[in-house]
Amino acid sequence: MVFMLALYVHIPFCLKKCFYCSFPVVVGKTDKAALYLSFLKREARNFFGQTIGTVYLGGGTPTELRVRDLEDLCAWIRTTFILPKTAEWTVEMNPEGVSDEKLSVLRAFGVNRVSLGAQSFQDSFLRSVGRVHREEDIYRAYRLIRKAGWDNVNVDMMYGLPGQDIGDFQKDLNRLMSLDPDHVSVYALTPEEGSRFYTRGQTLPSTTLQAEQYRYLVVELEHRGWAQYEVSNFARQGKLCVHNRHYWRGGNYLGLGLGAHSHRNGHRYWNTDRWPVYIDRMRRGLSVRGGEEFLNPAQRQTESLVFGLRMNEGVCLRELARRFQRPLREDQIRFLSEAIALGWLSRRGDRVQTTLNGRLVLDGICRRLM
Repeated sequence: MVFMLALYVHIPFCLKKCFYCSFPVVVGKTDKAALYLSFLKREARNFFGQTIGTVYLGGGTPTELRVRDLEDLCAWIRTTFILPKTAEWTVEMNPEGVSDEKLSVLRAFGVNRVSLGAQSFQDSFLRSVGRVHREEDIYRAYRLIRKAGWDNVNVDMMYGLPGQDIGDFQKDLNRLMSLDPDHVSVYALTPEEGSRFYTRGQTLPSTTLQAEQYRYLVVELEHRGWAQYEVSNFARQGKLCVHNRHYWRGGNYLGLGLGAHSHRNGHRYWNTDRWPVYIDRMRRGLSVRGGEEFLNPAQRQTESLVFGLRMNEGVCLRELARRFQRPLREDQIRFLSEAIALGWLSRRGDRVQTTLNGRLVLDGICRRLM
């Protein structure tokens, strides 16, 4: 799909903040949802009539919204933007917030992709990372989603949880596969600054054990016929996430709401991620922009290289040079050669791709290329 713009809308409301979460979320403020949605509408006014290729409602927890608020949100997205029939529209959900009534609203407005946050299928691990739901809630929510008619369902899961060994992870993956979703996102738990785990210095499984879990994930899903298309993402045929792929390919996107990021041809800007500041500025009719940066062609080329190596398709070096009208830096070319010799990358013609061993050290590879 070729399109001009992707749309991300941040819904920050949560029942509880997970211990690993560093996203801009607010707890216990769903009574402010109508006010917040009115501010989202105001942010979107300058983009009235824009054609949108994908919509992604993330958070936070979009399904924490009441039914009437969900209806309002979906309705103004439909009336503000032009969405082609082929547009992908994803909504994130947590198991505890899924209901027949909310699903019915989302289906009626054309939401055609669901991302369900499971994270683990064992109650002990769900408690240890601060999740609200339990294993049985995942199965209940998944049944409701399928019953409502969705044929494009992602399930999120994590590895590297505190105290999780390889057997625990294998059990989680088997239970995930028993659902038979269309898309799977499996991430390493990484305590980011601002999270409870980061502040408390939470002990996680060793990098050796996490590597073993990741190897098992990739090999097992490949054996089961899944296609990995990005370091943490796997899809059935025709079910990859168009929205995220657009991000990874350096496309333009519009972000609305608390902490949301936008990008237009190298101009990247973002909203404040502080709830009181966002609310106060919007009430006073002031800008909620928290910062911005302008990337020059060399910086954009480097980002395209780094994000390209996250995807299984890799990067065509000739195309990268043509697109930005410049060759890679000499130090980048040298390091790519070193990484190929070490077995972290492979090269076929002008295309460079990350190997399984390379994905295990991908963060380090990216840092060396920046």
